[in-house]
Amino acid sequence: MPGFALDVMQRLSAYDWPGNVRELENLVERLVVVASNRMVVMDDLPSHLRTTVVDLENATLDLPESGVDLRIFLTQLEERLIAQALERTGGNKNRAAELLGMNRTTLVEKLRRRNVA
Repeated sequence: MPGFALDVMQRLSAYDWPGNVRELENLVERLVVVASNRMVVMDDLPSHLRTTVVDLENATLDLPESGVDLRIFLTQLEERLIAQALERTGGNKNRAAELLGMNRTTLVEKLRRRNVA
């Protein structure tokens, strides 16, 4: 087996491993089996490790002088990201939920509450 791609190694290194060494060991064994005789790439990782986390620390998002209704802002942000995920996946709720790092049932429930489903 040729090994692990650099971005995969970086993602594995950055992860907290709540299941400690056993979780890492089990994943590496599974990845080696899946990749067989090719390099392990990002698409081989489970979805929770493939998801990119937005770096809000360096984002250009400032609180307006007049303030903001955080609840409404977060709802609008969530709706926008859900719409983008559905558009990107051609309406496939399974893939959209995966892009958003949530369960399909959670996505469907959010859509139902907004009368979109």
